[in-house]
Amino acid sequence: MEKKILDLGCGKSKVPGAIGIDHSDLPGVDIIHDLNVFPYPLDDDEFSQIHCYHVLEHVEDVIGVMREIYRVAKPHARIFIRVPHASCSKSLWMDPTHKRGFTTRTFIDYFSEDAEFGYYSQVDFRLDILRMNYCIYDGGRGTRKIPAFFQSFCNRLANINLLTQELWERVLAGYVGGFEELYVELTVIKNPH
Repeated sequence: MEKKILDLGCGKSKVPGAIGIDHSDLPGVDIIHDLNVFPYPLDDDEFSQIHCYHVLEHVEDVIGVMREIYRVAKPHARIFIRVPHASCSKSLWMDPTHKRGFTTRTFIDYFSEDAEFGYYSQVDFRLDILRMNYCIYDGGRGTRKIPAFFQSFCNRLANINLLTQELWERVLAGYVGGFEELYVELTVIKNPH
């Protein structure tokens, strides 16, 4: 069976081997579509892997986008998401097109199995990885000026478990300038059609 990959909001940096969808006509974009307009021009249960890197902070309706991701994903598809963490004004608000930041509770409470507020999205994802990243590791934003040992120290302490993540989000992140990014891996839970 062919593994189809989707890069949602790919911009100019599409994941190799993926079908790229973006609102801008850029090199590498395969489908030009406004991600705020539902449904997307994609079939149900089409993709076994979906990448969504620094896109959700730009859309009007995050819940609607997550529903679309769920709709176009095959059962057991893997979803990879990167978004700005709400604790870091640098990564969250340096871009005037950003509409929101995210915390660990966003994905726990709204988009995971038995989510407390799952009735809003009516999707079912298993939350596999939820990690706060002190710096975005793209090398292009001056993050390498922060010593690697300090980045590693903050990442390790914050990501021991959900309790330490919440402690850092609520109390400690402000003392170190916030965490730039939240990295999430999900697995789609639905029955094959």
